[in-house]
Amino acid sequence: MVQSRLKGSRDQSQRGLHGLNYSWVWVDPDFGFITALDSRKTAPRGNTWGYVEQPEFDAFSDSIRAEFDPAKQDQVVAEMHTRMVDECVWLRVVHDMDPRAMSLRVKGFMQAQNWIQDLTPVRMD
Repeated sequence: MVQSRLKGSRDQSQRGLHGLNYSWVWVDPDFGFITALDSRKTAPRGNTWGYVEQPEFDAFSDSIRAEFDPAKQDQVVAEMHTRMVDECVWLRVVHDMDPRAMSLRVKGFMQAQNWIQDLTPVRMD
């Protein structure tokens, strides 16, 4: 999947594909938004697999990179996200594949409230 994403949708090997089913981690604005929507970040320079080319997203990307006040940066990210949703840039499909404790002997399991499940406290009694 990573190799397909890095090649971009215009690569010969991607013929017949219309999207990728790819887990995405929103660790920061650059990875979560900019490298996916900035036209200057098309494959292989970024994650814009589908070659999104909208000047508005490029302008948002520039604003996010230039803003160092966290509250102001959050506002620009929120505006970019709103535009992203309005344009239906991505179809987000989520399927719950989280692990579940199946035995009363399992202790220390706490269901994650995000995408990262910490299994280090799990033990068997």
